Amino acid sequence: MTTTVRSAVAVPPPAAEPDRLLARSLLANSATCAVGGMVLVAGGRPFAGWLGVAPALAAGLGVALVAYAALPFVWSRRRPVDVIAGRVALAADVAWVLGALALAAVGPGGLSGAGRVVIALSGLVVADVALAEWLGLRSLRRAGQPNGPSVAAR
Repeated sequence: MTTTVRSAVAVPPPAAEPDRLLARSLLANSATCAVGGMVLVAGGRPFAGWLGVAPALAAGLGVALVAYAALPFVWSRRRPVDVIAGRVALAADVAWVLGALALAAVGPGGLSGAGRVVIALSGLVVADVALAEWLGLRSLRRAGQPNGPSVAAR
């Protein structure tokens, strides 16, 4: 007869990898780009009209976002996460935020009020992702791995 003994002592979870936050933020980057891109592609003409942009522009941006989403997805799955990839994603996100806020503030005349609001909100969402990426990069730096986990660990 086999007896199973269960311990009443809580076992702490294994130490998190120092690049976990960066990996998750890259995954969030990928998800937001993919979803936003699919909305622009699938919504097509009605969504573009509501925003006050040409349907071809909305669809083209949607396709570009879906294509770009593959990069941070792949980067998020690699272990250890490539710090340079994280920095590239962060730079792209900062550029998106600045561009979105500039477009919302002084965008082209055809842009509707709803379009300005949606563009500003997209900038805020991407700013959240960028903050998470920055915190992930900072956690690596604080763990003594500013360039990511050691090459020997790869």
